[in-house]
Amino acid sequence: MLDKTDGFMPKNCMSGYDFELWVQGILTALKFDAKRTKGNDNGVDIIATLGERGSHLKYYIQCKFHNRPVGKTPVQEVYTGCNYFGNDGYPVVITNNRMSSETRAYAMS
Repeated sequence: MLDKTDGFMPKNCMSGYDFELWVQGILTALKFDAKRTKGNDNGVDIIATLGERGSHLKYYIQCKFHNRPVGKTPVQEVYTGCNYFGNDGYPVVITNNRMSSETRAYAMS
């Protein structure tokens, strides 16, 4: 599990939408094919793939832009969304904040 560091801060994000665009931009710069979901996303904001067809990694990403630690609801939502989209990738929650210790334990179980 990665923690945010002082050198990895979202710039000019004023809303959850801005944060999603920022995350998508970072993923694209890292050579991921990162597409935002539209409408009822079922807990997934971005679907990101890396690699060639037939041999790729897929991530279902829930973005949370909060001013306090994130609870376990986004973890539950992204697992639900991963299942909705075919359960052929890894569920991920990315936040500008930290996750509560309860959330970390829940996500690791």
